[in-house]
Amino acid sequence: MARLTIRAAAFAVLTVAVAALAARESAGHVLARRSPALAIQLDSGNPRALGKLLDRKLTSGAKTLLITDGDIAEVRHALQSSTLHAPLLRQLGIGRELSRDGAGAKRAVELAERISRRDQFTQLWLIEAGVRQNRIAEALHHYDVALTTSDTLEPLLFPILANALDDLAIRMELAEQLKRQRFWTRAFMAHAQSSAPPAAVASLITSAGLTSDTRLLTDMRELLHRFAARGDVAGAKAFAANLPGSRPQLLEKAGFNQATLDQNFAPLSWQLTDDADIRAEPIGKHRLGMRVAADVRGVAATRILQVAPGPYRLVFAASTPEGAQPVALGWTVTCLRGTSSQAVGSQTYPSARGTQSFSFVVPERCSGIRLELAVRSDEGAAGEVEISELDLQRFAAPTG
Repeated sequence: MARLTIRAAAFAVLTVAVAALAARESAGHVLARRSPALAIQLDSGNPRALGKLLDRKLTSGAKTLLITDGDIAEVRHALQSSTLHAPLLRQLGIGRELSRDGAGAKRAVELAERISRRDQFTQLWLIEAGVRQNRIAEALHHYDVALTTSDTLEPLLFPILANALDDLAIRMELAEQLKRQRFWTRAFMAHAQSSAPPAAVASLITSAGLTSDTRLLTDMRELLHRFAARGDVAGAKAFAANLPGSRPQLLEKAGFNQATLDQNFAPLSWQLTDDADIRAEPIGKHRLGMRVAADVRGVAATRILQVAPGPYRLVFAASTPEGAQPVALGWTVTCLRGTSSQAVGSQTYPSARGTQSFSFVVPERCSGIRLELAVRSDEGAAGEVEISELDLQRFAAPTG
C-alpha cells in the first residue's frame, strides 16, 4: 500500500497547484496569497497569509522540513484570534505529527477537512494517513475527494493510482468506488489504459461494471491493442468477451463473419486498411473486397488468433470482379511470443483465382498467431480482388 503516495514527491509537485487556487478573494486575501510575508508584517494574525507562508516552506524542495516550533506557535495564535481556517488547522496537525502526537495530528487535520474539503494538502495528508495504517478504503476515499474537488491533482495522483493497480486489494476497492460513477472516471481510465498493465486495467473495468459505459469505448478498444502488443491473446479474448456486442464463438473463427469483421474488436477481429491506396471492406457477411491503387503494395487486413500448436492449412477462395484488373495476394503467418514474434509461414499468389491453400506449423509456446493479408497491384493499373470461404484447418501431421 506504500505505493499509493509519497509525501515528498506530492508536496514538490503541488507547488504550482497550490499557487493556482481560486482568486475571488478580498484585497487582504489577495495580498496574503501573492505576498504572504508582507501580509504577515501588516497583520501578524492573518491566517491566510500564515498558511500560505508555511505551504511555501513545505514546497520549497528542501531536504529537511522547515516548519519550526515557532511556526506552530504562530499557527495556534492565529487560530485563537480568527475564525477556523483549514490550512492553519492542517499545519497544526503537521506540527503535532512532528511532535509525535499522531492522534492530535489526525484530529486537527480531520477538523481542517470538515471546514474545507478543497484544501489539497489536507487531502494528501489524509491519503498518507490511510496508507500508513493500511486502510485502503480510507485512502481511496480521500483520493476521490481530492480528484473530485480539484482536477489540478490529476497529473500527480493518476500515475500513483495506475501504478498501484497490480495490487489486487487496491484494485478491488477502487472498483467499488468507480461503480458510483465518479467525476474523474473517464480521465483516469484514459490515463490507466495507456500506462498500467492491460490485465490490471481490464480487471478494474470488469469488476467496476464499466464495460457497458459508452464513454470508455475508445479506451477499451485501445486496451485490446495493448494486450496484442504484449502478445497476450488470451487476455485480449477474456476481456473482449465482456464487452457489449461480443460474440466469442464467432470470433474464434478465422474466416469472415459478423464478429470477425467487427472493427470494435480489432485486432481479435480483422483489422482492415482504408486509405487512398488500399481499401478493404466487407461485402455482405462472409466476403472481403479489396481495391488497390496502381503500383501499390501493402497490408490490407490483419488479425490475431489463439490456436493450439500443430500443423494447419489456410484455405480461401479468390476472385476478380468483372471488368477489374487482378491483384496479387500474399499471406504471412506469425507466431507471437510476448513482445517478440517469428514468421512460421507465408505464400504469395501472383494472380489468385479459385480455391487456394497453403500449410504451416504453429510451434510450441506461441501465445497466438497473426494472420496478415497483403496485396500488390500492377504498375499503371489499379486492381480489385475478393476473398471468401476463408478457413483455418488443423490436420494430423504425417507419421513415420
